[in-house]
Amino acid sequence: MTTKSYVVSGEQPVFTGHFPGNPILPGVLLLAFARKALTETYGRPCRIRRIVRQKFLAPVLPSQTVQVECVPTGSDRLPTEVACRFVNQDGVLVAKADLVVEFSS
Repeated sequence: MTTKSYVVSGEQPVFTGHFPGNPILPGVLLLAFARKALTETYGRPCRIRRIVRQKFLAPVLPSQTVQVECVPTGSDRLPTEVACRFVNQDGVLVAKADLVVEFSS
């Protein structure tokens, strides 16, 4: 299992346009956190090949911390499929995703 935490900086320019007056983190950046966590864990660049399923359950706001938990669903040494959960600092599940990934050598 891969577990990494990321602080969502309120200074990120993405919050200017997503959404003005009510900033929330775009879901694609949660996927970027998962990719980064897998890259750091396995020491090889990871690419998301396919999103099998993704569900957003709660918004991620500026200055929140998101913990990414990715569990391989196969038995390969380098996983090709992972189930990821995204939890905020209050323990609230904000999103979940099943992904097909590949690693570069």
